[in-house]
Amino acid sequence: MTRPRNILIVLFLWLLTISANAQDYRRQYRQAKDLFLAGNYSESMKAFQPLTIYDRENPYPEYASYYYAMSAYRLGFAAVAKDMLLQIRKLYPSWDQLDEVNFLLAAVYAEKGEVFQSLLVLSEIQRPTLVADALNLKRTLLANVSDTETLKMVLEEYPQDSIVAKALAKNIVKRSWPSEAAYFDSLVLRFNFSRHQFPLPVGVTTVRKEKYRVSAILPIQVNTLEPSPNRKRNQNVIDLYQGMVLAADSLTAQGKAIELLLYDSERNPETVKKLLEWPELKQTDCLVGPLFSEEAKPVLEFSQQHKINLFANPVSNSSDFLNGSDHAFLFEPSHETIGRKSAELIHTQRPSKPVIVFYGENPRDIMMAGSFNERARELGLRVLATEMITKDAYSRVTSVLASPTEYDEFKKPKQFKLRLDSLGSVMVCSDDPLIFSKAVNAVELRNDKVLVIGRESWLEDQSVALSLYEKIGAIFSSPNYTPLSNPALLRFQRKYTQRHAVFPSAYAQIGYEFMMFLGTTLHQHGTHFEQTWQAAPGVMSEGYVPQPSRDNGLVPFIMLQQGQPVLFEKR
Repeated sequence: MTRPRNILIVLFLWLLTISANAQDYRRQYRQAKDLFLAGNYSESMKAFQPLTIYDRENPYPEYASYYYAMSAYRLGFAAVAKDMLLQIRKLYPSWDQLDEVNFLLAAVYAEKGEVFQSLLVLSEIQRPTLVADALNLKRTLLANVSDTETLKMVLEEYPQDSIVAKALAKNIVKRSWPSEAAYFDSLVLRFNFSRHQFPLPVGVTTVRKEKYRVSAILPIQVNTLEPSPNRKRNQNVIDLYQGMVLAADSLTAQGKAIELLLYDSERNPETVKKLLEWPELKQTDCLVGPLFSEEAKPVLEFSQQHKINLFANPVSNSSDFLNGSDHAFLFEPSHETIGRKSAELIHTQRPSKPVIVFYGENPRDIMMAGSFNERARELGLRVLATEMITKDAYSRVTSVLASPTEYDEFKKPKQFKLRLDSLGSVMVCSDDPLIFSKAVNAVELRNDKVLVIGRESWLEDQSVALSLYEKIGAIFSSPNYTPLSNPALLRFQRKYTQRHAVFPSAYAQIGYEFMMFLGTTLHQHGTHFEQTWQAAPGVMSEGYVPQPSRDNGLVPFIMLQQGQPVLFEKR
């Protein structure tokens, strides 16, 4: 009986020792924690250090290791903190406080400028209570990166991360403008940022005035005009200017004084250069014109040199009129913007079926198709084919869309090489009637609900009956869409007819709308309106949305109903 009794005594003494050791560890941990909470980090490191060693009787090695690392971090010993945190991750991978460890480790990496390591560790944090702090640390980390190329590499690593993209956009504006302006534009469009989040370093101050001077350099060609009621060779230019004059008078009557001055470019680049030598043009608040690309270059250079905002051609979609000047803008959406918005429209209407793109040989078709395809890829649309249609190969449109493989008893095609219901939409980036008419006729022949996207200019051509567009449900980009019953349109038509004794043309209407927009914008935002302007409704049109590409970011799309254009949607 002596041996069992001795065993019990030994067991009892062992339990007492364990209890004493546990109480000793608890006491040491509390003392170390009190030192930490008191901000005595040097002493707390010494106190926590023996508790970081693993022992079956020590319940605190993970916590002691964490507070040891935290103490080292607060003392500025980042390397010591990093080593201990990495040790915790290795020894205790299942510890329920590992998110706190990762957050501190990410902060250490951030302090050492190790951007990629910090972001990788931050991405592992899952606890909801820490996610917001992790995002704030991420923003701070990225904001402190000065190198644009490093942030580009980060975005390549995290291509869908809007926080990274925003940090890169801010970096470009702060450090790499204007050399990275095009890349900045792509970020804003890709992530749907608002331009106003990124104030641009324009280097000029906007000026507010009671009256603003707008100088229009237009090819009126006064010397060629004849005093007759007949339509002039350059009647469109005259109509545009007369619409602008009517708007300037209307604005002045509203208390928004506009002084509109006209300079005849004579459609001659040398004449334009001589005009730009006139001192008074340096005092203008905004330039308009001269409409043609060969005359635009000296005006763009003048605009850039004197920091005067310019709308080179209010009726053009060509981004060529933006080249060379940070102060040049388009009133219309560019071909690139129309291409992007068309892809977004198709994504909402036919997201699960592929699209085929046709375009012509001219540069505007190529730019629109390229922009469409780029945005389609970003949205995950499947582009089945992109076909350039050359002048000797118009039949290619029909062969792609409607090459029959089977016929019914009436010799009508009932199946095609491109199978029925296999195609969702056709994007036609061309105003060439021999391209778009073949696309429309091929879609009608297929009769399988393929969506056709085109341009409103098609409606002015007689190549395709309007009823056919309505039958297949074609949709058209229409930047200047105005409902025929719009009260503002009816008032404009009445005022214009009273003044000129003729019904206003489309060019007169655009001139009026443009000048109303420009005059209102100047009075609201001053001479450098681009610093503060925002989306604005139009007087007759759907409106204007500024964007970094310096064109109108709003594109209305229309369709025909009972022979009349109606708004389908605007993007």
